[in-house]
Amino acid sequence: MNVKKTRERRRNMRGNRKWVLGIVFCLTWLSVAIWPAGAQAQKVVVAQGIDAETLDVQITTTIPTLIVNYNIYDTLLGRDADLKFTNRLAVSHENIAPDKWRFHLRKGVTFHNGEPFDAASVKFSLERVFAPETKSNQKGWYSTIDRVEVVDDYTVDIITKKPDPVLPARMTLLGIVPPKMLKDPGAKIAMNPVGTGPFQFVKWVRDDQIILKANEKYWGGAPAIKELIFRAMPETQSRLAALQTGEIDIATNIPPDLAEGLKGKGNFDFKSVLSTRVIHLQMHKDKDPLAKQKVRQAINYAIDKDSIIKNILNGYGEKIPSLIPKPVFGFDAELKPYSYDPQKAKQLLAEAGYPNGFEIVMNGPSGRYMRDKEICQAIAGQLGQVGIRVNLKLPEWGTYASNIYSHKTDPLWFIGWSNPALDPDQFLWPTTHSNEPVSRTSDPELDKLLEQGRSEMNVEKRQKIYSEAIRYIHDQSFVVVLYEQKDLVGVSKRIDFTPRGDEMIFLKDVKVLK
Repeated sequence: MNVKKTRERRRNMRGNRKWVLGIVFCLTWLSVAIWPAGAQAQKVVVAQGIDAETLDVQITTTIPTLIVNYNIYDTLLGRDADLKFTNRLAVSHENIAPDKWRFHLRKGVTFHNGEPFDAASVKFSLERVFAPETKSNQKGWYSTIDRVEVVDDYTVDIITKKPDPVLPARMTLLGIVPPKMLKDPGAKIAMNPVGTGPFQFVKWVRDDQIILKANEKYWGGAPAIKELIFRAMPETQSRLAALQTGEIDIATNIPPDLAEGLKGKGNFDFKSVLSTRVIHLQMHKDKDPLAKQKVRQAINYAIDKDSIIKNILNGYGEKIPSLIPKPVFGFDAELKPYSYDPQKAKQLLAEAGYPNGFEIVMNGPSGRYMRDKEICQAIAGQLGQVGIRVNLKLPEWGTYASNIYSHKTDPLWFIGWSNPALDPDQFLWPTTHSNEPVSRTSDPELDKLLEQGRSEMNVEKRQKIYSEAIRYIHDQSFVVVLYEQKDLVGVSKRIDFTPRGDEMIFLKDVKVLK
């Protein structure tokens, strides 16, 4: 082998790579610089780590999918930037009996296909969630509802099985769909969505982008931006590169360590907000060794949450004791998180009959949550230090989400849970009540508490019920609460956008500044 020629070839290859990268950079800069100013001003591009699962607003509970859908569809009620109730398709509501809520609806609203919105639309939409053929994972959100009665064209009564203080919050989640369209067996709303929202569907290229256009006839006024694009960009570096070149305007789920090196170096900012997402581990408590309380407690003591928050999240997380986050009613500040105590973890394992530990399979996502893969790897290492040997599996998100909803996850698995309804019922019921899509807990005493909490109308009594529930969950160690996530979002300086605590991204009122 000619060493001299080999070195020359390597130098040439390095030079060629630099030349190609330089050309790519220049072309990218030119494409941004020469793009028609009017066209750029009319468009906003949002990059998320995953593509939408479906464009049927009534199927999934996954936030990135709901973010897309809630820009196409409307709900009866909503929440403003301060997370306070606001009217949407309903102009007012009242509790006219312990088990009956009346909603007065907005007049003159039409779906994107021209179909009128009315009380029949609300009745159809609620009933469709429960229809077996819909296969909705949202049934638990509305399981307190007994029936819907149309009073007149613009008044509807929702009757619950028991008094339900959460019903208004539930109506911030229910996407309203067009009944006439969906009575056609050939209608495919999951691929061709039709709502009453501020943006209309144009095109979906799977695993690439969803293109929407402004609904110029929107009841709340036409959006300032005329084209809205949601890009699926699983790789963090790709989202950051696109933000730097101006290819996108909003980049979600940015790791703080990467953001630190880019602050002040472009036409973008990084904005942070304490979210309502609680990152935690779910456990199959009815299967050994996790059926033993001391084993579950040992896992809680074995995980160094402070180290994860400091060294992996760069401080973008807050340690909390329960599945109810700080901004939500029911949070109990007096309850303290499990401390990091590996010696106590070993002691509990020995008392449970596992002095030498055991092997377990743990599942986690890669790219769905901030540094999720790295955190799962750290947890596996920390559990290994107390004798719990973890076989870590990290499937892609589509497979992972499907396994969660079909209860096919392995004994220990990583999940983040948030819900825009912002009520303790929506944080505890789906994650810990028996037979719910996310829960792997089956405990009659806990079920009883959660059922009391969702039907108690007295605020003080309700607070006591949820305090008892979260303390019971904490003592039994049904889950491992890791932290409440701080969201970090990259935002172009050309738009006026502030992240919300409920993780929703509503683009109707976003303004282009330059």
